[in-house]
Amino acid sequence: MSRKAVDPVMDHGVPAISWMGVNFDRFAEVQEMFYPGEFELRTFLKARVSASDAISVAALLWPEFRDYRDGVFLSSLFDQAGVDRWFEQYQSAVSAVEASCNHLHLWDAFSAQTEQDRTALSALGAVMQRTWSSALTSAYSDRRFEVRFSDEPTEYGPTLTFFSVDS
Repeated sequence: MSRKAVDPVMDHGVPAISWMGVNFDRFAEVQEMFYPGEFELRTFLKARVSASDAISVAALLWPEFRDYRDGVFLSSLFDQAGVDRWFEQYQSAVSAVEASCNHLHLWDAFSAQTEQDRTALSALGAVMQRTWSSALTSAYSDRRFEVRFSDEPTEYGPTLTFFSVDS
């Protein structure tokens, strides 16, 4: 018989509810609503997340893209004058311009007040790496892209970018 692992930080002896290594029971918002081990995702979302919150996060998870000068750019971050300046700096190297212009720090999109928040954003970044890759493949089946995720101490928090890869 297999048993769910008990989070060693929890002293309640109740199995931890987690996803992607993030223990929901550690969030203050969850602790306010549920007893340890009783987290229920739908109840939490209905009480804490509005439809506009949800669709905003969905727009980051599955972004729209903009084609410009043979490059592919996140519509939400696209600034034509800025992209043109990057093309001048990188001497028209499309992949380098895409990597610079599609660079997103999750700390610029979400508040991370606690260590648990930072852990959650790191897990979200890992998921976004896969969703961005899928969204790019769906929108551009004839092209190849590399989607990179980093959460290194030298970065400003969890960071994503993508760029075209030559065939």
